[in-house]
Amino acid sequence: MDNKEISKLTKLVRSYIKNNRNVDENFIYDLAEIVIKQRKLGDYVKNIIISNEQLPTGAIAYYDSFDNDIKISNDFGDDNIIDNITKYLHIILHEIEHASQYKTVDSGKNTLETLLLKQCFLGNIFKRKYQNIDVKKLDKDELLKLYAYLDFYTKAEIELSKIYECLPSERQAEIKSFIELINVCNNIKDERLSSVTPNFYKNYYIRKIMGYRNDNGIIKSPTNTLMTLLDELSGEKNDAMHNYIDKVTPTLTLDERLYYGLKISQDEYKSEIVKCV
Repeated sequence: MDNKEISKLTKLVRSYIKNNRNVDENFIYDLAEIVIKQRKLGDYVKNIIISNEQLPTGAIAYYDSFDNDIKISNDFGDDNIIDNITKYLHIILHEIEHASQYKTVDSGKNTLETLLLKQCFLGNIFKRKYQNIDVKKLDKDELLKLYAYLDFYTKAEIELSKIYECLPSERQAEIKSFIELINVCNNIKDERLSSVTPNFYKNYYIRKIMGYRNDNGIIKSPTNTLMTLLDELSGEKNDAMHNYIDKVTPTLTLDERLYYGLKISQDEYKSEIVKCV
């Protein structure tokens, strides 16, 4: 998030707080428009759809990578204006970050972030690629190959949903959206906002170690959990990906390794845990 985006978001949030105005549809639309325009995500978020019905996922909001929409449940009932504004600011920033992640993947850049996100989006990337294919034009071998891929990606999607807290896509969206939420809050002088901002720092620290496990003194990283699962599902180890991660990890700072969900030491894990208390 650059200074211009922070400034516009700050102005919007300050206006609602100053006028004791609670979250409404205009707040959602204006908030989304600022971030989408600033990040040039018009091709990835075409519509913001506010629904009066419960969303299929059970979540308050989610990004639909096929329709390029963000769907939001119209659940603005919280009477606490500060809680409601910061809640939806965080939610919208999180979902738009998912759209930004697809843009990153589509860029084709050979970066650690792109490669990790691809592991999370395997099923969706496959479906987007083949959703309009005419299977009648495929020969038997091509058809069998397509069905094999479909079977693998369907299973992968189900299993990945079980390790939600380990997925780079979710961890990174949470980390980034809390940083952005904190930046906006710190730019607004309001006692009510200042009183809840420490909670956002705590949530930020919690998200940084989300998915890490202390297994008898050995710290298991979330990205390792993800790669191990994908190896098991495919029946073979992705040596290229594992080797790349092993090569790049020592070159990264602690904050970078936490962001990507990579290996950290027991002492580093303990020091991060303390921040969450």
